[in-house]
Amino acid sequence: MPSHEDQPASALERRLTRRGTVKLVTLGLSSVVIGPLLAACGEAGETASGGDTSPTATTALASADPTPTSAPTTETAGTGESTPQAEGEPIRLGILLPFTGVYAQPAADVERGVMVYLKGIGNEIAGRPVTVIREDSEADPSTGITKARKLIERDQVDVMIGPLSSAVGTAVRDLVVSSGIPQIYPIPGTLEESGTPPAPNIFRVSYSPAQLGVASARYLYETLGYRTMAIMCPDYVWGQKVAEAFKSSFEELGGTIADVTFTPLDTTDFAPYLGRVDPASLDAMWVFYSGGDAIRFVVQYGEMGLTSDLPLTGAGDVVDEAFLPSQGDAALGFVSFLPYTPSLENDANAAFVNAYQTEYDAAPGFFNEIGWVAAAIVDEAIRAVDGDVSDKAKLAAAMEQVEFDSPHGRFRFDMNRFPILDMQVRRVELDDSGEYVNTIIDVIEGIDSNGMIGG
Repeated sequence: MPSHEDQPASALERRLTRRGTVKLVTLGLSSVVIGPLLAACGEAGETASGGDTSPTATTALASADPTPTSAPTTETAGTGESTPQAEGEPIRLGILLPFTGVYAQPAADVERGVMVYLKGIGNEIAGRPVTVIREDSEADPSTGITKARKLIERDQVDVMIGPLSSAVGTAVRDLVVSSGIPQIYPIPGTLEESGTPPAPNIFRVSYSPAQLGVASARYLYETLGYRTMAIMCPDYVWGQKVAEAFKSSFEELGGTIADVTFTPLDTTDFAPYLGRVDPASLDAMWVFYSGGDAIRFVVQYGEMGLTSDLPLTGAGDVVDEAFLPSQGDAALGFVSFLPYTPSLENDANAAFVNAYQTEYDAAPGFFNEIGWVAAAIVDEAIRAVDGDVSDKAKLAAAMEQVEFDSPHGRFRFDMNRFPILDMQVRRVELDDSGEYVNTIIDVIEGIDSNGMIGG
């Protein structure tokens, strides 16, 4: 592997100085230059419910010729393997995200982060342009398998970013592992999705259930002094795993979990569940929700008068910056745990925030940042193999060794190919301009995927 002793500084400088174009390929979409795409996205924005299915420009482009005109022709379709490619031939980056459904807004935000990163490096890695091929998993396992198979076998992608849903991740695991193609899960995932032992070509950008559960349980018990809590999460693999991780960690410290409630994914009315909550018997409510569920839960929690009676706390995904304007005062005081907050002070974050604000006239959030980091992992690994992505095992091995300065801090993988993270402790407040923000109040440093602190 080439030496990269000067890599962190030069990589950051490259991201700060280079600009370019990105080809985006999708069903019903030939190709599009990223400049107009990003500009259109910045002007339109998404709906508060998370119902916008993708960056706005994509909708307008969907009526284009459904036959991609820039599809690669140097590989044999259906083999799942890439032949050695000439220098300058496009690197094919597959994106498999749920652009429709409850997680549409997080999916669009992850894609924005990817695109901002690629534009920042001039859409070129090791002398080769990047072609992005996007597919909508619809957060459905069967659809996810179909779309993943298309990306791997027909489109011959070199790397895949996605999915978001743990259910989809579990469904596509065997296909991805057998293909050998490096896959980067941008959103939190379980260790089980990676297999036992963890597959060598599956990587994570964000936290494991143990990282969230241990960090938040310790802080809430030891620092805030909570002793009796309840849990509410969506009823699917990830919701169950994070609830289990927090419950076991809190109880090991001596706390009591009085109730655990799982709600159907994409719940529109939380009143039947919240109506059973007795604030007088609890110190706080710990929750995990995302997308439209996060917005609806917090808003309805406030409408039922619970915000002032029972503090809300939990995963930072619930109060992502993109959701706060819709959640309003109901989110005030929410203490959350997340690796990233836009106010972090480091050079990589300053560059990222500036680039994102330039494109969208808004502060980035957690989902934008993990999209940026996922793209950075791809960049670092492909440059480490001098642009030769024909050997997928070699590319995955290079990916495992990447280390760079990210907006949330120094990025590196642990033994399970999850990042070792600092967990920011944040509280939702109003800033001097009257905007809802996540203010960092503490930090828990160096947590690995098994929940070991100080890694």
